[in-house]
Amino acid sequence: MEVAKPRYENLDYLRGLCALSIMAYHYIGWTMRGLEIDTFLGKLGVYGVSMFYVLSGLTMYLVYFRTFALDRDFFRNFYVKRLFRIYPLMWFVMILAIIMYGTQATPKDLILQFTGLFGIVDWTSLIPVGIWSIGNELSFYLMLPLFFYCMKKGMIGTVGISVIIFGIYCYFAFVLFDKSQPIANQDSLYKNPLNQVGLFLGGILVGHFFKEKRYKNAPLLVLLGTLLIAFIFYPVSGNAINIIAGWERIIYTLICFGIAFCFLKAEFNFIPAFIKRSLKWLGDISYSLYLLHPHIWALVTFTSLKIRFVFPIASIATLVVCWLVYKYLETPARELGVKFANNKN
Repeated sequence: MEVAKPRYENLDYLRGLCALSIMAYHYIGWTMRGLEIDTFLGKLGVYGVSMFYVLSGLTMYLVYFRTFALDRDFFRNFYVKRLFRIYPLMWFVMILAIIMYGTQATPKDLILQFTGLFGIVDWTSLIPVGIWSIGNELSFYLMLPLFFYCMKKGMIGTVGISVIIFGIYCYFAFVLFDKSQPIANQDSLYKNPLNQVGLFLGGILVGHFFKEKRYKNAPLLVLLGTLLIAFIFYPVSGNAINIIAGWERIIYTLICFGIAFCFLKAEFNFIPAFIKRSLKWLGDISYSLYLLHPHIWALVTFTSLKIRFVFPIASIATLVVCWLVYKYLETPARELGVKFANNKN
């Protein structure tokens, strides 16, 4: 029997908050015709996705690193569970988008999209909003055994792979990106998995270096508050490229790593139980919330409601629909994946 793994509920809280903030960024932006990057939600529109990558790396480390080995059992356990976790909802959203908007994709494009290979060979493919980041995630899963293998070799392996990956991360930030050009003109660079993989590895390293350490709670909460203040008030303006390239990217990336560390180690016993349950619920539906919210907004707007009514109706409808999808699609698919992974025949 597989040993039950501990649940890190604080990370669920953060994951749910990120998904909710991305939905709020889009819904408020679409209502008000855009949010600037000098606003809190404007920054979250970019780094909410980045935080997902950090949390993904951290979660993969916490769940899988201890049992990692270059053998059939590990690869079967990891990739079967990931397939059933990621693909059913991704396929559902792709099919929904084709029904709603049609598609100009060629048969080759559709094969790449539905297999997930677009994330490796064509990350700017004609896919629904948000799916590009799932392609990145699938690419990271292919890199994960290499990361774990190097880290199992000790500090030399850990430092070696970190220098390579963060060297690439800085190469994008300081060399490839052009701050004189808007991010829309550099979309292929931004969505390149190699541009984002440093965030995933950073989450892994947070777990690797801090999982077993203990800290007093008060300083952790102070640090978390300081990081949030820095995230909100660090001065930036103009196009989103100004927080994606250069030193600003390094600063915001370190803030993301720090926030993930604080949520990993801090205790939030002062938060009322009903708020914790709400945050946990948001964490549960975060994958559906992230992928489905643009399409639910579009469905509501098809009704020709006045824009002031679209925001509240779309927000409520999104939460309800995402809960139903989580309960009746994501959960059964995940359970089926566990069943297949544990079947040794």
